Amino acid sequence: MIAFLAWLVHMDVLVEASFFCMIKGHEYSWLDQSFSALIKGLKPYAVYTVTSLLQHMAMLLRSYTVVECREVHCFWNFKDWLGLHLHTIRGYATSQYGDGMHEFLFCKDSNGEVRVLSRKSSQASQWAPEGDGYKIFKNTPPSSPEFAPFKSDAQRERQTVASTVHLWLPHFT
Repeated sequence: MIAFLAWLVHMDVLVEASFFCMIKGHEYSWLDQSFSALIKGLKPYAVYTVTSLLQHMAMLLRSYTVVECREVHCFWNFKDWLGLHLHTIRGYATSQYGDGMHEFLFCKDSNGEVRVLSRKSSQASQWAPEGDGYKIFKNTPPSSPEFAPFKSDAQRERQTVASTVHLWLPHFT
Protein backbone atom coordinates (compact mmCIF):
# COMPACT_ATOMS: atom_id res chain seq x y z
CA MET A 1 0.00 0.00 0.00
CA ILE A 2 2.84 2.39 0.82
CA ALA A 3 4.39 1.93 -2.62
CA PHE A 4 1.04 2.24 -4.38
CA LEU A 5 0.13 5.51 -2.65
CA ALA A 6 3.60 6.90 -3.35
CA TRP A 7 3.22 5.94 -7.02
CA LEU A 8 -0.15 7.73 -7.26
CA VAL A 9 1.51 10.90 -5.95
CA HIS A 10 4.48 10.38 -8.30
CA MET A 11 2.11 10.07 -11.30
CA ASP A 12 0.22 13.23 -10.20
CA VAL A 13 -3.02 11.27 -9.80
CA LEU A 14 -3.05 12.67 -6.25
CA VAL A 15 -1.43 15.83 -4.89
CA GLU A 16 -0.83 14.00 -1.63
CA ALA A 17 -1.99 10.79 -0.02
CA SER A 18 -2.24 9.66 3.56
CA PHE A 19 -3.36 6.73 5.63
CA PHE A 20 -3.83 6.09 9.31
CA CYS A 21 -3.17 2.80 11.16
CA MET A 22 -5.47 2.03 14.05
CA ILE A 23 -4.35 0.24 17.18
CA LYS A 24 -5.34 -3.44 17.05
CA GLY A 25 -8.93 -3.93 18.19
CA HIS A 26 -10.06 -0.38 17.40
CA GLU A 27 -12.23 0.51 14.47
CA TYR A 28 -12.45 3.62 12.41
CA SER A 29 -16.04 4.78 12.83
CA TRP A 30 -15.86 7.33 9.97
CA LEU A 31 -15.03 4.56 7.53
CA ASP A 32 -17.70 2.30 8.98
CA GLN A 33 -20.24 5.12 8.76
CA SER A 34 -19.38 5.84 5.12
CA PHE A 35 -19.89 2.19 4.13
CA SER A 36 -23.13 2.06 6.08
CA ALA A 37 -24.34 5.25 4.39
CA LEU A 38 -23.35 3.85 1.01
CA ILE A 39 -25.20 0.55 1.46
CA LYS A 40 -28.33 2.20 2.89
CA GLY A 41 -28.22 4.94 0.26
CA LEU A 42 -28.00 2.49 -2.64
CA LYS A 43 -31.06 0.47 -1.59
CA PRO A 44 -33.69 2.70 -3.25
CA TYR A 45 -31.88 2.74 -6.61
CA ALA A 46 -31.88 0.19 -9.38
CA VAL A 47 -28.20 0.05 -10.27
CA TYR A 48 -27.61 -2.01 -13.41
CA THR A 49 -24.28 -0.69 -14.67
CA VAL A 50 -20.88 0.12 -13.21
CA THR A 51 -21.26 3.69 -14.49
CA SER A 52 -24.51 4.09 -12.60
CA LEU A 53 -22.97 2.57 -9.47
CA LEU A 54 -20.05 5.01 -9.60
CA GLN A 55 -22.39 7.98 -10.04
CA HIS A 56 -24.52 6.93 -7.07
CA MET A 57 -21.44 6.22 -4.93
CA ALA A 58 -20.00 9.68 -5.65
CA MET A 59 -23.33 11.31 -4.77
CA LEU A 60 -23.80 9.31 -1.56
CA LEU A 61 -20.22 9.71 -0.34
CA ARG A 62 -19.90 13.44 -1.06
CA SER A 63 -20.52 14.26 2.61
CA TYR A 64 -17.50 12.06 3.45
CA THR A 65 -15.26 14.28 1.27
CA VAL A 66 -15.12 11.74 -1.56
CA VAL A 67 -14.49 13.78 -4.68
CA GLU A 68 -14.58 11.09 -7.33
CA CYS A 69 -15.24 7.36 -7.74
CA ARG A 70 -13.39 5.53 -10.50
CA GLU A 71 -13.62 2.10 -12.02
CA VAL A 72 -10.44 0.04 -11.91
CA HIS A 73 -10.33 -1.57 -15.35
CA CYS A 74 -7.67 -4.14 -14.57
CA PHE A 75 -5.24 -5.31 -11.94
CA TRP A 76 -1.55 -4.66 -11.92
CA ASN A 77 1.32 -6.46 -10.28
CA PHE A 78 2.58 -3.54 -8.18
CA LYS A 79 4.69 -5.53 -5.76
CA ASP A 80 7.11 -6.93 -8.32
CA TRP A 81 7.12 -3.79 -10.44
CA LEU A 82 7.59 -1.11 -7.78
CA GLY A 83 9.85 -3.20 -5.57
CA LEU A 84 12.71 -2.58 -7.99
CA HIS A 85 12.43 1.18 -7.55
CA LEU A 86 11.83 1.57 -3.80
CA HIS A 87 14.16 2.44 -1.02
CA THR A 88 13.81 -0.02 1.85
CA ILE A 89 10.93 1.14 3.99
CA ARG A 90 11.02 -0.05 7.59
CA GLY A 91 10.94 1.09 11.17
CA TYR A 92 7.30 2.13 11.29
CA ALA A 93 6.10 -0.79 13.39
CA THR A 94 2.82 -0.27 15.17
CA SER A 95 2.15 -2.77 17.92
CA GLN A 96 -1.15 -3.56 19.55
CA TYR A 97 -0.08 -1.25 22.38
CA GLY A 98 0.37 1.79 20.17
CA ASP A 99 4.15 2.05 19.77
CA GLY A 100 5.34 3.30 16.41
CA MET A 101 3.89 5.57 13.80
CA HIS A 102 0.17 5.66 13.04
CA GLU A 103 -0.29 8.35 10.37
CA PHE A 104 1.59 8.60 7.07
CA LEU A 105 1.65 11.39 4.47
CA PHE A 106 3.03 11.15 0.93
CA CYS A 107 3.79 14.34 -0.99
CA LYS A 108 6.33 15.76 -3.42
CA ASP A 109 9.23 17.95 -2.35
CA SER A 110 10.36 21.05 -4.27
CA ASN A 111 12.30 18.80 -6.70
CA GLY A 112 9.27 16.65 -7.47
CA GLU A 113 10.55 13.65 -5.45
CA VAL A 114 7.92 11.71 -3.50
CA ARG A 115 8.59 11.73 0.24
CA VAL A 116 6.91 10.16 3.25
CA LEU A 117 6.37 11.78 6.63
CA SER A 118 4.87 10.07 9.65
CA ARG A 119 3.66 10.80 13.15
CA LYS A 120 2.47 8.82 16.15
CA SER A 121 -0.98 10.39 16.23
CA SER A 122 -3.24 12.60 14.14
CA GLN A 123 -3.16 14.93 17.15
CA ALA A 124 0.66 15.22 17.07
CA SER A 125 1.88 18.63 15.92
CA GLN A 126 5.15 17.39 14.39
CA TRP A 127 5.81 15.09 11.45
CA ALA A 128 8.95 12.92 11.40
CA PRO A 129 11.55 13.29 10.17
CA GLU A 130 11.99 17.05 10.23
CA GLY A 131 12.25 18.54 6.77
CA ASP A 132 11.03 16.97 3.55
CA GLY A 133 10.70 13.38 4.77
CA TYR A 134 12.17 10.12 3.55
CA LYS A 135 12.62 9.66 -0.18
CA ILE A 136 10.49 6.76 -1.44
CA PHE A 137 11.92 5.95 -4.87
CA LYS A 138 15.57 5.11 -5.67
CA ASN A 139 14.90 5.89 -9.31
CA THR A 140 11.93 6.91 -11.39
CA PRO A 141 9.48 4.07 -11.95
CA PRO A 142 8.08 3.63 -15.45
CA SER A 143 4.67 5.14 -16.10
CA SER A 144 2.70 1.96 -15.44
CA PRO A 145 3.25 -1.63 -14.34
CA GLU A 146 2.47 -4.79 -16.26
CA PHE A 147 -0.95 -6.27 -15.84
CA ALA A 148 -1.22 -8.97 -13.22
CA PRO A 149 -1.75 -12.42 -14.75
CA PHE A 150 -5.37 -13.42 -15.24
CA LYS A 151 -6.67 -15.96 -12.78
CA SER A 152 -8.87 -18.87 -13.66
CA ASP A 153 -12.40 -19.09 -12.27
CA ALA A 154 -11.14 -21.65 -9.74
CA GLN A 155 -8.31 -19.35 -8.58
CA ARG A 156 -10.76 -16.46 -8.21
CA GLU A 157 -13.15 -18.78 -6.37
CA ARG A 158 -15.91 -17.73 -8.75
CA GLN A 159 -18.45 -20.17 -7.32
CA THR A 160 -17.89 -18.84 -3.79
CA VAL A 161 -18.29 -15.25 -4.99
CA ALA A 162 -21.45 -16.10 -6.91
CA SER A 163 -22.89 -17.90 -3.88
CA THR A 164 -22.14 -14.92 -1.66
CA VAL A 165 -23.79 -12.52 -4.10
CA HIS A 166 -26.89 -14.72 -4.21
CA LEU A 167 -27.04 -14.82 -0.42
CA TRP A 168 -26.79 -11.03 -0.10
CA LEU A 169 -29.02 -10.15 -3.04
CA PRO A 170 -32.31 -10.28 -1.07
CA HIS A 171 -30.94 -7.63 1.32
CA PHE A 172 -30.62 -5.13 -1.54
CA THR A 173 -34.20 -5.27 -2.71
